[in-house]
Amino acid sequence: MEEPDRNKLSWIMEDIRNTRIGTALLAVAVLAHLATSVFSTGFYHPDEHFHILEFLGARLGWSSEADLPWEWPVQIRPALLVAWAALITQALKLVNLVDPFLVAWLLRLSAAMLGLAASLALYRSVERDFPNGRLIWFWTCLLWVLPVVHARFIADNLACSLFVLGAARLLAADRAAVGGLLMATALVLRPHLLPMVAGFLGWWLIQDRSRLRLIVPIAAAGIVLLAVEAAAGKWLYGTWTFSPWNYLQENILSGRMNDFGSRPWWGYFQIMMTDVLPPFNVLFIAAVAVFAIRYPKHWVTWSVVPFLLIHILVPMKHLRFLFPLVTFLPVLLVSLDHARMAKANKIFIGMSAMVLLVAVFLPMDRSPGFFRFVNERFPDGVTLYTLGWNPYERVGLPLNFYNKVAVNVRNLQEMSFPQDLPAGEYYLFHRRYHLPERFSTQGCLVLYSSLPNWIGRFDFNGWLSRTELWRLFRCRNT
Repeated sequence: MEEPDRNKLSWIMEDIRNTRIGTALLAVAVLAHLATSVFSTGFYHPDEHFHILEFLGARLGWSSEADLPWEWPVQIRPALLVAWAALITQALKLVNLVDPFLVAWLLRLSAAMLGLAASLALYRSVERDFPNGRLIWFWTCLLWVLPVVHARFIADNLACSLFVLGAARLLAADRAAVGGLLMATALVLRPHLLPMVAGFLGWWLIQDRSRLRLIVPIAAAGIVLLAVEAAAGKWLYGTWTFSPWNYLQENILSGRMNDFGSRPWWGYFQIMMTDVLPPFNVLFIAAVAVFAIRYPKHWVTWSVVPFLLIHILVPMKHLRFLFPLVTFLPVLLVSLDHARMAKANKIFIGMSAMVLLVAVFLPMDRSPGFFRFVNERFPDGVTLYTLGWNPYERVGLPLNFYNKVAVNVRNLQEMSFPQDLPAGEYYLFHRRYHLPERFSTQGCLVLYSSLPNWIGRFDFNGWLSRTELWRLFRCRNT
């Protein structure tokens, strides 16, 4: 690892911590995480919803266990996450504020704040390892993907935040038991992090053999955490069970994960090119590769590279499996700091700041806003007609958590139009801005739209006809 210029480094640290720009950047990061927790409603992947919110709803008696996915009966999802959500719900009950939308926001808020704490702890842990720590601070505060991912209450994200906080404690050479407890929690939440945890602990022990004496308190903390997860599993599933072992047995040993598709070893490069905003997709890939080459002995390399290599070799690939790498990106990007890259880094940081201004206000999924409207507008229930797509289902499973009224969904594609429609008013759900021509005589008025109606004035080149919107119309069959 390159030896930093300590004189330059002390100026960097003073510049970041004690100047107005350093404070302003930190304020931006805090506000970005807060805003994302508010506006980034819904879920990135169905697992985020069904394995936590629907599990919670079933455990609290809000919905039926029969509506849950296959993971429920085989008990492979960690109970600690659902217990975390249940504690928040019980706290709201004490002040008579139980509301599914409020519960979901508080979960996103807790995940976002935990992620921000992990990012700041990571910065403090590596700031003296590089002569260009100032760049890390800028990326920590202005990288758009950080609050977007941190606000996701999902095991991949939360486990990484806990891992980083645990690593920070071990690197600080104090409270080894706390560090071990945090890392054990990360592993229980997401066993996929085992290569990351093993890589870090291997580096940590090699650096100082005297740390071997700390293995006992770390292991003891891990055993305590395993007991807590077992107790949480008894509460959630109604029987003594251990979800990490169930996960290993069901998904890995039994090969069930192969049922969900596979990609070649280069599959993540394809995913990055198609699912991540350019040019940041190329920038992130380059940062990982260059950092591993420039700093092969750094603990971040020992943590990130084993995790990434194992995931490259595993056939089942999803972008969310790489979420644990997101918190490390500000550090990885420092590897691209070079005299020839100075101007480019400023441009990339500026671009990221502009994307950040937009990204923090975008919903991850449009369903919660629609569900809230239906709950408030139709407290006695309603029949919704659709054109083939049921807004109250996803991946073949019912979305019960937010639904507090009786909703009967009927598919117009299986009916005769307009003969099978009721006389008078009816309500129509559609996922496009414009209704098909056959509804031109139905006098349809917009009651709800996930985008404002005035957006139609800017329908250049017909982009609205290709954009998914959630719209509810009140129509009249005469």
